[in-house]
Amino acid sequence: MAERTHHPVRHLQELFAVVAGVAFVLSVDRILDTSRHGFPIRWSAVPLFVAFGVTALTYFQDTAVYMDQMYVEKKLGSMRPARALADLTTGSVYLFLLIVLSIEIDRPLYFTITLLTLLGTGELRILLTWLASRRMLDIERAFLFPTAGAFIGILASLLILENLAGSSARNAVLRGVVLGFTVARTSLQYVLSFESYFPPD
Repeated sequence: MAERTHHPVRHLQELFAVVAGVAFVLSVDRILDTSRHGFPIRWSAVPLFVAFGVTALTYFQDTAVYMDQMYVEKKLGSMRPARALADLTTGSVYLFLLIVLSIEIDRPLYFTITLLTLLGTGELRILLTWLASRRMLDIERAFLFPTAGAFIGILASLLILENLAGSSARNAVLRGVVLGFTVARTSLQYVLSFESYFPPD
C-alpha cells in the first residue's frame, strides 16, 4: 500500500487535479456577470459551461485511472519509454486544451474547435500507442468509441452549420449540439467504464 501511495505517478495526477481546478475556476468566471442586477448568470454560456464540466470530469478521471492501471498496477506489463513519453506529451496537451476550453465557453465556435482538438488528441494517442504495442486497456477502449462518435457528430454538425446558417443561428445551435454530444459521450463512457471508475472492493 505504501508503494501505491508514494508512486511517482501521483505527482502527475496531482498536477492534473490542480490544472483541472484552475480551469473550472476560469470557466465559472465566464458565466458570471457581477455587473448585472439580480442573478449574475450569463445564461447563454451555461450550455457550454456544462459541456466543459462533463468533458473535464471524464478527462481528469480517465487520466487518473489510466495512470494507476498503466504505471502502478502495470495491467499491460512493462512498457517502453516511448509510451511514457507519448503519455507525457498528450497529457500536457490535455492540460493546455482544458485551460483554453475553460475560457471559451462564451465563444461557441472556438469552444467547438478546441473541443474537437481535445477529443481528437485523445483518439490519436490511443490509436498510435495501440499500433505500436498492439495492447490497449479496457478504459482506453471505452474512451475510444464514445469519443469517436462525439467527434464525428460535432464535426459534421459544425460543417453543416457553417454552410447553412449565419453566425448567430450557428452559435445558438452549436451550444445545443455540443452539450448533447458531450453529455451523451460522458454518460456512455461512464457506463462502459463503470467498474474501472468505481471498482468493487
